[in-house]
Order: sequence, then C-alpha cells, then structure tokens
Amino acid sequence: MLWAEADQMQQVEYGERLVEDIGGERRQLDESFHWVREDRAEAFATELEALLRS
Repeated sequence: MLWAEADQMQQVEYGERLVEDIGGERRQLDESFHWVREDRAEAFATELEALLRS
C-alpha cells in the first residue's frame, strides 16, 4: 500500500498496523499529505506501477 508521509487524517502508524493485520507491503511517499494522488501525482503513479508489477 502507498502511504503519505505527513497525512494528518491517516497517520503512518495506521498504515503500519494495517500491514501487520492484513499483510503486504507499505511504501511511504515523502512530501505528501492525505491526497497523495494530487500531492505527488508522478511519484504515486510510479509507485503504483511498481507495486502492480511485483
């Protein structure tokens, strides 16, 4: 899952716990907030593509 570094609504710890609960991998996007697709559109697309290819 992709997680925003500075998300105030869904803090990084929530993502870490979710990975523990359901498994998988969490990737963090620096300099991003709650709306990752808008904050870092190109980085989001790159990370999403990498996750889908793995």
